[in-house]
This record gives sequence, structure tokens and C-alpha cells, in this order.
Amino acid sequence: MSWLILTLVAMVLWSIVNIMDKHVVSAELRDEVSVTRIFGIIMGIFFIVAAFVFEPTVLSKSFSYAAFFAGVVYSAALWFYYYVMRREEVSRFVPAIGLEPIFASIAAFFLFNEHYAAKNYFGMLLAIVGVILISYKKHSTKIKSKHLFVFIVISVLLFVSRNLLFKLSSIAGHDFWVTIFWTGMGSLLLPLILSLFPHPHLRACGWEGVKHLVLCAFLSSIALFCFTKALIIGSVSLASAVLATKPLLVFLMVLILSKFTPKIINEPMSRRTIIQKIAAIVVIVIGGILIVT
Repeated sequence: MSWLILTLVAMVLWSIVNIMDKHVVSAELRDEVSVTRIFGIIMGIFFIVAAFVFEPTVLSKSFSYAAFFAGVVYSAALWFYYYVMRREEVSRFVPAIGLEPIFASIAAFFLFNEHYAAKNYFGMLLAIVGVILISYKKHSTKIKSKHLFVFIVISVLLFVSRNLLFKLSSIAGHDFWVTIFWTGMGSLLLPLILSLFPHPHLRACGWEGVKHLVLCAFLSSIALFCFTKALIIGSVSLASAVLATKPLLVFLMVLILSKFTPKIINEPMSRRTIIQKIAAIVVIVIGGILIVT
């Protein structure tokens, strides 16, 4: 079950990154375009450098169209991700990403002929119910609520597309580091295009945000290396499903930080909100367990 260990490592690292991302986009840079541009460039460079370090002959190998487009899709997903992250509570948004294994399983069914037992699909249904429950929140207008939910779905679809393209790259015969290299090249495209347009000058706290984004990119790169390897050696549906249990870890981190370090994360934690989030997360976690067992 080496794919499971790799996925769990990715889950922990991404949980930390989610918390840091929320702080950066809400308190330091405060602009999803700038964050997407900076993070995308840093991430792309990390991928390219790592590929050369572990596979110096990567350029002599064949070009991977799937991996390149995975990078392009990944950068696009980042914009939607940061847009919602800036406007929504991280403990609500991250569980909503639990929709990913559902879309991944549907796509894997048609593309890779992956089939599972009835309890696995029941787990997927529970994950959806949990996501709807934790995402429910009264907004000042219905439009705000609906457009954020649409953006969440788009970001999830793009992340799922990235994962499927990773799998397609491996099926096409490209090794792991070739996939990473061309993903890095593809992920630079959108950030470089965004760099051509005017952007706000960085303030002092903005430069702090850049430093934090470098750390986020490093941790996220390690997480993605682990998760990509898990996708290649394991199942797209099951590896994606394990990530559905991440909301529990994120919620605990947010709860602790809101209590002791509100300058970093400060989310409303009324008794009703805590009960709603805990109930939803339990449903999501049970669904995730049913999916992978």
C-alpha cells in the first residue's frame, strides 16, 4: 500500500499549505491574481529543477503533451482556488474540495475502466452529502453563495483534470520525472501571461506573503510529487478519495489557530457552527473510509 502512504503524506502537507494559503491571500497579498502568478511561477520552477536533479537526461526524453496540459490546467485551477479561498472560510472550502473523488471516480470509470463495490459508491454519496452540509452558510445574497459554489466546482474539476492527465502521461509511457518536468513547463504558461498585465506594487506585508508562498510552493511540490507517484502506481479514484479525509485535519488546525493565534486564522466558531462542521466532517470521513475499504 505504498500509494496510500504517499497519499497520506501529501494530505498532511496540503493541509498545512491550505492554512498558509488562506493567511497569504486574505491578510498579506490580498489579490488572487498576484498569488496565482507568484505561486505558479515558483511551483513551475520547483518542478523543473527537481526533474533535472533526479533525472538529468529529462530533456533527451520524449515530450509529454498530457503532462504539459496538466500544468496549464493546474495553473488555471489555482486562480479559482485562490479566488474562493480569499472569500470563504478555509474550514468550509477545503471540505468542499471533497467533491474531487466523486468526479475522479466518474472520469476513471470511463477512461481507465476502474470499477468498485456498492459500498465504495455509497461512500462517495456520503462525501457529497457532507460537502453540501459543511458548505451551507447564509450569505447576504443568494448570488454570492451560488457563484462561490460554481467556482468551487470549477476548481475541483480542474484539479481532477490535472490528476487524470498525470495518469494519462504515465499510460503513454512517460516516467515520473518526465511528467513532473513538463507539468512544470506547462504551469508557467498562465502565470507568465498574467505577468504581462499591470499588477499592484507589493507592500511590506506583501513581501512577507511572497516568502510564505515560497514555503507553500516547496511543501505543495513535495505533496504533489507524492500524490503524482501515488496516482501512477495506484488508483486515481482511491488516491483521490483518501484526500476526502483531509477536512478533519484542516478543521482541527483552524480550531486551534482561531483559539490561540487569531492573527493567522480567525474563523467564527459558535457552538452551532462547530456542530455543523463536525457533523459534516464525520460524514465526509466515513464516506472516505467506505471508498477506500
